[in-house]
Amino acid sequence: MEYKILLIEDQKDIREAIKSFLTREGYDVIDTESGERGLELFHLYKFHLVLLDIMLPNISGEEVMKTSEKKVMSLLSLLVL
Repeated sequence: MEYKILLIEDQKDIREAIKSFLTREGYDVIDTESGERGLELFHLYKFHLVLLDIMLPNISGEEVMKTSEKKVMSLLSLLVL
């Protein structure tokens, strides 16, 4: 079973480093730089883990968590960066 991870991080170098590492380890990583797109992806796919930056432009990581809190708590693990 391949684990699917959503990575929401606005800093390109950090996002690419994390994605590269996780992909090499065999994880299926979908990444985005914005909280808005992260929420869209969150509702489109079934993720096993979300890696979320708290300090995002426009919509903060905290707002992303609040918006998707019920689904997060029942379906997956959340790691706040």
